Amino acid sequence: LKPGQVPQDLIHMDDHPLLTEECCIPTHGVEVFYNAAIKLLRSRRPGMALIGNPRTGKTYSAESFAKNHSSVLGTNIPVAHMDSWTRGSKTSATEARFYGCILRALDYDTPFSGTAAIRLDRAVDLLLERVSASDDNRALLIVDEGHNLGKREYGYLMDYYNLVRKSGCRLKVMIVGQKKEMKRKIASMKK
Repeated sequence: LKPGQVPQDLIHMDDHPLLTEECCIPTHGVEVFYNAAIKLLRSRRPGMALIGNPRTGKTYSAESFAKNHSSVLGTNIPVAHMDSWTRGSKTSATEARFYGCILRALDYDTPFSGTAAIRLDRAVDLLLERVSASDDNRALLIVDEGHNLGKREYGYLMDYYNLVRKSGCRLKVMIVGQKKEMKRKIASMKK
């Protein structure tokens, strides 16, 4: 190359895979998350909890896996990353809001329209539609900020899980949350 000449095969910085999140830096936390998700999908278990300390990359890992799972798994299993449904508050979500958040995780255009029953039906139908279009009968729902789940939200999640499973889909649920908060939550739910 001559001074000042730019090679033709260079990509623009805005298109770099790290900036477009088509790949991620494989930190220890990312590796642990990916391995746990792959192990869950290959197992007969219906779900698992992945806990870690605050600010260790759990959400980043969940987002990355949801976006890049096809290339990692070599198959097109539907994966949805459900982020926090409480919008920063520690209050519980209504049933309609909870199912709307599942619809949002599934990229539904108007996730917060309709009653709770309508949203639940839509969320089940949409996931089953994606499963039937894939080459597998499995799906993964990643529930982030799992330490914010209360008894009601676990009930909503179980209703969704049971309806999807009854339709023949092997739904796997990965609940991701903070170690200290999850332990406290589990202890309080046992009472």
